[in-house]
Amino acid sequence: MVRQFFPNKTINKRNIVQQITGHQVQFHLRQSYWELIKFLESHHRRVVFTAIGKPASGKDRQGEIASDAGVSILRTSSLLDRLPKDHEFNRTRASGKLAPSEAVAEMVINDIEERSSPTLLFLNGSPRAVSEVEVLYPKLIRMGYNILPIELYLSDELALSRRLSQLKGEARLDQGKEVERLAEYGEKTFPVFKAGRKFKVFPRKIEIDPETRPLDVAFRIKSHVESFIFGFR
Repeated sequence: MVRQFFPNKTINKRNIVQQITGHQVQFHLRQSYWELIKFLESHHRRVVFTAIGKPASGKDRQGEIASDAGVSILRTSSLLDRLPKDHEFNRTRASGKLAPSEAVAEMVINDIEERSSPTLLFLNGSPRAVSEVEVLYPKLIRMGYNILPIELYLSDELALSRRLSQLKGEARLDQGKEVERLAEYGEKTFPVFKAGRKFKVFPRKIEIDPETRPLDVAFRIKSHVESFIFGFR
């Protein structure tokens, strides 16, 4: 065991190596995304990328990492949180179901316009249904965006295990409901990948296993975004 410059904290050597590696990856992400944004600006192009995956696939965490790296991020959940708690959309969310897709798509577009259409945008939590794709993608394309959906894939077993671990000790822990959420993802959300082909939008895929760290996923996302952008040349 060794001590670092943290009062009253003893840190294992292995954890220090992981911390250093994590900081290096974060620095690399910030630098890389800054360069990608400059490249897009110089070529007068815009890109929106989105992480889509089962519950507990780490979508929100990837949004946080991208935001820390300087990427403009739009969280669908944040848009809905602005609405009154008794709004029908939030009542629908409280029941564990998805908010109406077409209305969510309109909210997303309005928010992007209010931001003056960022050059590089991480869309977190959308699209989640084919009907949302039908509204959202054409409008994004008309706004000049190139769209890159990224699937965060993990098995149903791992997704359920992660989700139950997240909810452990909470009153809302309900394994049956979580199984229903996984089924709803397969029925309503997974088909968005095929639906995007109609608009020449093709997904990339990242496979996640129990050993995969969030920063590993973030690095792979950045690599996909990078190759997508440089494919414009």
